[in-house]
Order: sequence, then C-alpha cells, then structure tokens
Amino acid sequence: MARTIANIHDRNQIHAPAHSGGLLHSGVGSSQYQAAGSVTSYSLSAPGGVTDVGTAATLTITLGTGTLASSVTITPAASNGDGVFSPASVTLTNATRSATVSYTPALAGARNITTTNSGSLTNPAATAFVAGFQIGSTPPLPAQSNTPALGWSWRSVPGNYWSDLLRACDTDDVSTYNAATMARFAGDSSGQYLMLSWDPDIVGGGEPYAGMPVNHVRGDTPYRTMVLYDNGDGAPPYSDPGPVPYAPNTAIQNWPGDWTNNQIPGTVKVTNGSVTVTGTSTNFLSGMTSGFPQPTVGDTFTFADARPPVFYTIAAIASNTSLTLDRAYTGSTVTGAPMRGPWNRPPLNVDEPAGNDHHVLCLIRDEATGLPSKLYEDYQVYSPDRGTTWYSTSSSKFNLVTGAQRQDGWTSTTAGGTPLYPFLLTYEQALNGTIDHPLRGIIGFNMGMTARCVWPATCSAYAWGGTDPSIGVLPCGARLRLRAAWWTANRASYSAINRNILDALKTYGMLVNDFTWPNYGLCIDGVSDPRWLKADLTALRGVPVSAFEVCKFDPQVSLTGPTSGAAGVSRTHTLSYIGPAYNNSFATEVYLRWTKAGGSPVDVGGVNITPSTRSVNISYTPPSAGTYTIVPITYGVQWLLPQPMTFTAT
Repeated sequence: MARTIANIHDRNQIHAPAHSGGLLHSGVGSSQYQAAGSVTSYSLSAPGGVTDVGTAATLTITLGTGTLASSVTITPAASNGDGVFSPASVTLTNATRSATVSYTPALAGARNITTTNSGSLTNPAATAFVAGFQIGSTPPLPAQSNTPALGWSWRSVPGNYWSDLLRACDTDDVSTYNAATMARFAGDSSGQYLMLSWDPDIVGGGEPYAGMPVNHVRGDTPYRTMVLYDNGDGAPPYSDPGPVPYAPNTAIQNWPGDWTNNQIPGTVKVTNGSVTVTGTSTNFLSGMTSGFPQPTVGDTFTFADARPPVFYTIAAIASNTSLTLDRAYTGSTVTGAPMRGPWNRPPLNVDEPAGNDHHVLCLIRDEATGLPSKLYEDYQVYSPDRGTTWYSTSSSKFNLVTGAQRQDGWTSTTAGGTPLYPFLLTYEQALNGTIDHPLRGIIGFNMGMTARCVWPATCSAYAWGGTDPSIGVLPCGARLRLRAAWWTANRASYSAINRNILDALKTYGMLVNDFTWPNYGLCIDGVSDPRWLKADLTALRGVPVSAFEVCKFDPQVSLTGPTSGAAGVSRTHTLSYIGPAYNNSFATEVYLRWTKAGGSPVDVGGVNITPSTRSVNISYTPPSAGTYTIVPITYGVQWLLPQPMTFTAT
C-alpha cells in the first residue's frame, strides 16, 4: 500500500460564465484577466513497509490540479543525507504532470523524504521512509552468494557492555607478556602468517575454513521450537530458552567430513569420471555414518585437497565401493586421495552426533524501524525434521534494542561467551572502509589459556596452555592489534580493500574469542563472498603474525593481605572483583587454597562475590611454620585470576 502525502489547499477559484470564454472580466473596460485554476501544490508518494538497503524504491511526484504558468523543477532529499536519488531532480510541465524518482538507501533506519521546487508551489509534508538491512543468507561453499548488506553499525547497540565489546584498542598499553606470546607464536612453524577463515584456498583437512554463514531474517518470520540437548559439557543450563526464527532454508555452517582418513578403513582411488574404494572396507559408502550423513546423489565433494577446492557432485552411486561424478575428474589420481564432504548439504533431516560444530547466526529485523532487534546464535545445531524443530547445545539471544548483557560465566556460540556476528569481517565493510569494530580472533588451543577469560569475554573453552600468562598464553577476551610501525612501513604496498582491513586491525585489532587446532596459529573470521579477489586474500595471508602485538590485559580479581607472620595466628586476605563497575550479572563462590610446601591443599572460604558484594574477606590460620602458596579459586565464572601469593609463616 503506497502512502501519499499531498498538500491540498483551498482554492477559491472563480468560474467565468460561459460567454466570457473562460476568462474572468474584472470590470467594464478592464484589461486585467487571470488564468483559471493555477497549480498551487504537488504530491509525493513513497512505498510503504521496509525497503532493503541497496534496493531502489520508486518515489512518485505528481502535480495538483490546474495549470502551470511555467515548468517547475522538483528536488527530493533524505533527512539523514543518505542514499542516491536518480534522477536528482525532475521537471514537471502541463504536458508532463507526473514523474518518478528512484531512491536507493545505503543505511538502515527511518528517515523523512522532503522536496523543494523551483517555483512558488507549496511543498508537500515530509513523507516517512524506512530502509532496512538486506534480507537473505550466505550459504556455505560451494553455493556462494553475496553477503546481504547490513547498512548499519554494531556500535549503534546501546549499553556499556556493547561499547566495551566493540571499542578501539590502538591506545591500549602493550601487554607485559607480549614478548612471551610472540615467541610462542614463533615456535609454531605452520602458524607464522595470518589465516583467513573465509578464504577457499585453505579449505581442506576437514575444517570449515570457508567462512561463517549469516542469515538476515524478517521480523515477522514464524518462530520454531528449539530443543537444548546436553553433549556432555553442561551447555544447556547456560543457554537462553525459547523458540528461534529459523526456517528450513537457514544457512548453517558446514563442517565437511574427512571420511577417507578419519572414519572408514580403506583408501580412495580416483580415476577419470569416477571414484572407487579399495582396501579393507567393503561398505565404504553405506558405512559413512560415524559422525557424518551418508552420501547421496546430489552431494558435493572435494578430493585430494586441491586449492582452491574443486567441487564435484555425485551423479550416481553404483555400489558400496563406487560412485560416479557429474563431470570428468581432473585432479590427482593418487590412491588414498582425501575425499571430503558433503559441502552443500546443511545438517537437516539427519540425526547429528553430539560434538558437531555447526553454527547458526540469525539477525532479526524490526519491520517498523528496519533496524536489527535481536541476534540469535546457536552452536552444535541440527534439525531432524527439515527445519520444523531445531536442536542445539548452546543457544544465545542478544537484545540489540536494549543492549542487555547476558550472564557473566555463560558460554555462547563462541568459546569466549561473546556474540559472534559483530566481529565477522564482511566484504561490504572491507570495500567501503566501514570496519568499526574488532575482528574475531581465533588462536590455536596451544596458545589459549585453560578456562580463563578477561572482560568483555565471559567464558572460555578448555584450551591447552595452562593458566600462567607469563608463558605467553592468551585468555579469551585478550586483544591483539597490528603494530603501528609495521602498518606505517607496509600499508602502501597493499590494495585499497586490504588497506581498509589493515587499518581496522591497527585501530580495533582482534578480540580472541575462540580456539582451533594448533597449526592455525592466528586466524581472523569472516563471511564468504564471491566478490573477494583471490589476489587480495593471498596478499592478506602474507601478513606475518610477528606484525601484531598483545594489548594489556589484567586479572578480574585482586588478592590482597599479609605475606608473612607467625604460625598459629589467623590471617585474613581479601578477594575483590575489579572488573567493570557496570557488570551487574554474575555470581561466584570463591575460596582460597592454602598449600604448604610438601603438604596437602586446604580450601577455605565458600563465600560469594556478587554485584552487591564485590569484596570478601577469607581467614585462615597456618598451623605451622613454613612457606605456603595461596591460590584463589572461583566457581561459576572463568575469570583470569591473580598470580598465586606466597605466605611465610614463622
């Protein structure tokens, strides 16, 4: 339904009698005559509802009744200065009384469209116009599509949490442990250069390195049941309950299986036009149930780790040991060539095993404002009934209107408990130079701290690095940025789009919120898009990890108290939460573990630190002389804790 706003004015038109020939005689012998029914106004109409950014909407400008003494030029404008009008103005005459203007908004949100004219016509009242972020999805490889445009900044989400989450880090101090971290990265021979998750050239090894798919969904999308299941790590209690706005065509992260090397005994032999299986297995194809769906006609597979990957579709399955491809195979014919896939089939209508790593990200549009209202993110997702019911081990919902913070201590679809989508790099941002947030940093398990995080991360996975930051391991929530000196010396040698990415890495850096296998030392996460140029991605992968530095991070708890005293006397130490004052959603039971050299540990405390009680005192009487180590312990949160304190009892 189009809405039309026109200025309708009272026209005191005096109709001439028929014998006057349409002219009004103002008096006997008078020579003053006036044309009847002059145009005094015009109307402007615009489409109702929400117009996707990047999509042209048609505005219609129409003269009111009457005649013009001369042509009039009318020029539209948007109150927020956004968008392109084509043509920039239109000229109306008595012969051409109506014209259309194409308006293409670039930014999501409401605005008014106004017009001015070159004559003395009364302009219509401003008409409301709503642009929204583009609706659509980015399916996983090989069926790529352009990432739907956002036309909006995550920094628009209100609240201290989001402001902290997305802040710049270019003025942060360098971490005390920076040298140790860089030395640790340097010790990984396969992780010396930046990795890009969305670069298809590095697809292989059964990893999902083809980017994180996203879904932009209308606000009136029907919601469907989400069932939380426990995969053994206790995820459901840390999830947001409720239905989800997912549909059968929802884009889901695809983790292709490496069946050849990891699942089925036997080897694959590739010949022209077909793939046959030899070795100990006699039911290779029908036996592919160990964690992955059985192959069917229409599935897409890659072979032999060609980079960029070459995708082949199964045209026919001859037997348990032979299948035929849709076209002649042109890759390696070495026996045992890896067979990986399916690449094109989301985990629908399949009972997925616990432990799959499928992510679903859905951004919901408010159909009244065109802006994002909620972000749904799920982990280890599958649907056994083609999208009617969904299963997840971790379901996160972020309110983007209020900016409400989720519980500190909860996990999310990321190891760090943060949202995922706001950190992804999209082609739109890189092209336009609008990257105004940290990028999602992923490090190897060997580089990560074990169950330790710093704000704004609220959780951590069990990485392998231990809990001592002095050896160079990083907690979730740590930030790395491109060194200013490296940026100054090298920026000019990169393409324009890569310069935009390097600028963001210098200003906003990356926030560590997930882990991967050790041979992927430092990776940034993005969205796959066919518009990325291979040359740009290849050059970006040439940025050395040594070009980065670690920003300062601190424990979220302090431990204060005496470090020596007589044995047999009660000693009181204070544990205090020293994270941001606005963090008002946490609760942890805390202890102090006293361990005498050569003795058994003794835990004392069992008191709670909460937003209303941020400091607690814990007393203990060392029973005998000696050296004790005092270690803080928290339950319910995974905060980075201070280094152990030494107490000498005399």
